[in-house]
This record gives sequence, structure tokens and C-alpha cells, in this order.
Amino acid sequence: MALPDTSRLPELPGAQLAERFREIGLTRGYVREMVLPGDDLRSPLAPSRPALLLDDPAPVALRLFFCRTPVSKDLASAALGQDLLQAARNCGVVIEAESDGLVSPFHLRIVEDLYLFSDYLGKDPEAVMGAGETTAILFHAGRPNRAVSRALDLGCGAGTLGLLLAPDAGEVVG
Repeated sequence: MALPDTSRLPELPGAQLAERFREIGLTRGYVREMVLPGDDLRSPLAPSRPALLLDDPAPVALRLFFCRTPVSKDLASAALGQDLLQAARNCGVVIEAESDGLVSPFHLRIVEDLYLFSDYLGKDPEAVMGAGETTAILFHAGRPNRAVSRALDLGCGAGTLGLLLAPDAGEVVG
């Protein structure tokens, strides 16, 4: 599968999308509760039975963004709001599913309080690695105990560690 087109991603209303996720309760704890165990960075998360059956905004957004499970346009609009859904579609974060409905072609994970999109790792050598199980471990091991002027995120992938270090550093280089 080819990597998604990222040329329009700068148009993504990321702050509004994160705000909506928080409003509907789509938090790290909720995601852990509503998906089956296992996250290999290569595949979408597997939704639990309740996540598949409920049509409230949080399980709909979970299926759409975390599980790559198609949802109807009406459900997606109810979960995000028409304007935010249209903005997500315009920049390619939400696309038409091969079968029916809408999906996100990106790998979305929550680290600390950040909602981070990246590629699914697969056979494409240009895929960008996102947040995985060791991200939090690396962050807590490398986080400075005081403010620093500069931080380096070497081999940064999607830049997760750099984003997490940013509040403690005057400048972050990835």
C-alpha cells in the first residue's frame, strides 16, 4: 500500500481536532479500554466489541482514527461536526474507505496529552515511525530535570520525542 499523500497536512486543524477528541472523551485511557491488546505500529488497533457496536462520538472517532474501521459519513459528521470533518477530509486525514464509509489512512496514537499522526509501518521504506510502546520509556529516561536551552531528537521518526521535550527546551532539533 502506498503512503498517504501528506501535501495538504499543513491545512489540518490539529488543535480543533485534539480539542474535539478531548470533548468527546477520546483519551489515552479510553483508547486502552476500548481496543484489544496489541499494537505493532504496522496495523490499526483492533476495536473491542463495544467499540464496534456503539455509535456515540467517542467510539465512532476511535474506529475512524485509531482502528481504520470504516464509519458512515453521517456518524463521522455527528462525532466530529460537519466543519471539522470537512477540514479533515480536505487535508487527507480522513478519506473514502475502499469498501464504504470513511477511514483515516494514518496511524494515530496518544502520547502524554498529544494526538500524533504517523504512517503505518509496513513494506514501504519511506514510512515514518510514530509513537510506540518504548516512546514513553525513552521520554521519561531522557527528559531533563530542568529547563535546557537545546534538545536533540536523533532518528526522530514522526518527532514524538521532540514534541514531548519542547516544553522543557528553548529549541528542539529533530
